[in-house]
Amino acid sequence: MRIVHLPVRAATWAARAGRVPGLTPYAVEQVARGGVLDTTRARATGWEPRWEPDAVLGL
Repeated sequence: MRIVHLPVRAATWAARAGRVPGLTPYAVEQVARGGVLDTTRARATGWEPRWEPDAVLGL
């Protein structure tokens, strides 16, 4: 996989213009802004994810 750094505005433009298949403005927003994916409360109710975030993110 090739990783390329783009400014958020450029990535958002590319997403809106359809320049990168599968890239959406929502996806740009999710990876461009800090956040925490914590599934503790959901798992406490018995929910299980289809995939583990660490495995998908390569952590």
